[in-house]
Amino acid sequence: MAERSADKYRLLFDSSNDVLVQLDLAGTVIDANRQLEAVSGYKPAEVLGQKISALAGKFTDASMALIAANFAKRKLGINVPAYEVESLSRDGRRLFFEVSTVPLKDDAGKQTGELVILHDITERKRAADELKQKMAEVEELNKFMIGREERVIELKQEVNGLLKQLGQPAKYRDI
Repeated sequence: MAERSADKYRLLFDSSNDVLVQLDLAGTVIDANRQLEAVSGYKPAEVLGQKISALAGKFTDASMALIAANFAKRKLGINVPAYEVESLSRDGRRLFFEVSTVPLKDDAGKQTGELVILHDITERKRAADELKQKMAEVEELNKFMIGREERVIELKQEVNGLLKQLGQPAKYRDI
C-alpha cells in the first residue's frame, strides 16, 4: 500500500504543470520535478542537495531575501501566504513565480520538510505590465484630446466674440 501511495505521489509530482521542489527542514533541496527544467532550463539534478541559499544566482537579490525570510518564518511555525518572486532562467529570461508551500509530515505527524509550489506567472505579469503601459498611453491620449477640445471651445468663443463685435449673430451655439 505504501509503495502504491509513493507511486501515485511520484506521478502527481512529475506531471504537475507547476515547478515542485521538496525541501527538508534545513532548507536542502531533496527533490524537484521535471517542470523545473521545462520552465527555467535548470535540470532537477543541478539543484538537488543544495541549500536554498545556494540558489542565489537563480533569483534576484530581493527575491532571494524574501525566500530566506519566509523559510525562516515557516520554520518558526508562522503561516506565510503565497508571495511572488523573480528569477532568471538559464538563458537569462526574467521569470516570475507565485510561491506557496505545503508542510510535509511523517506518519506520526511530525514535519519533515515542505513542498514548495512555484506557479509560473510570467505571462500574467507581462500582460499586466503591457496593460499598464497601454493604460498610460490611453491616459496621455485622453489628456491630449481634452486639451484639444478645450482649445476648440476657446476658438469658438473667440469667433462668436468677433462676430458680435461686427454686429453679426453668433455662429456657434451651446458653448
